[in-house]
Amino acid sequence: MTTELPINTIIVAAGSSARFGTDKMLAPLGDLPVFLHSVRNFLPVSQRLVLVVPPGREEDFAALTRQHGLLTAQMSIVAGGDTRTDSVRQGLQGLGDSASGLVAIHDAARPLASADLLLALADLAAKTGGAAPAKPMTNTVLRTDDQNLVLEALSRENLWEIETPQVFVLPILQEAFAALSGRNFTDDTQVLMQNQGSVRLLHNPAPNPKLTFPQDLDFVAFLLTKAGDTHNA
Repeated sequence: MTTELPINTIIVAAGSSARFGTDKMLAPLGDLPVFLHSVRNFLPVSQRLVLVVPPGREEDFAALTRQHGLLTAQMSIVAGGDTRTDSVRQGLQGLGDSASGLVAIHDAARPLASADLLLALADLAAKTGGAAPAKPMTNTVLRTDDQNLVLEALSRENLWEIETPQVFVLPILQEAFAALSGRNFTDDTQVLMQNQGSVRLLHNPAPNPKLTFPQDLDFVAFLLTKAGDTHNA
């Protein structure tokens, strides 16, 4: 699957890591810090790549990226904002006025997402305006009141757990961010849909967990090792 539209990638690594306890972006994972797995995976298929990091930490992240040979001319590092939405806005500005085609927004806390996944999403986004990877819900989902008293069980039909990278036609996403200035969202599909845009989900069967708690790192490290063993078999 390929698209003739160029792909610009924004990797968001500017979170506070409050639930992790330390900066999870810098935690060692295999041969790289967590954030650099996404950089290494997506850089070869990106026309431009913007890494969004905590304000004041730009040189720290640049030094690590340079140390591992991944700081190239097509890459830039910018400071994020107070919220995830603000950080994505900063990333969009970091692409510059000459950027065109598609834009992929990815949380660096999902270090296993592959270039193949990004390319498949780009192909879909070029046709629909927006695309995101997701997995159908398999667990029972309950709705509760404020005291955690169960009110009802929700049908799992047509319910999905969404992931990143999420890919959009760049001017459509830029227009949505401009129209919804000042509002915050937990992910970028919401931005597009709130501005009457369309997003299609792509079933992603591959593991793509998000690092949230320290124990998640061991699980992701196991998956990374398993993937390496499979590729070397």
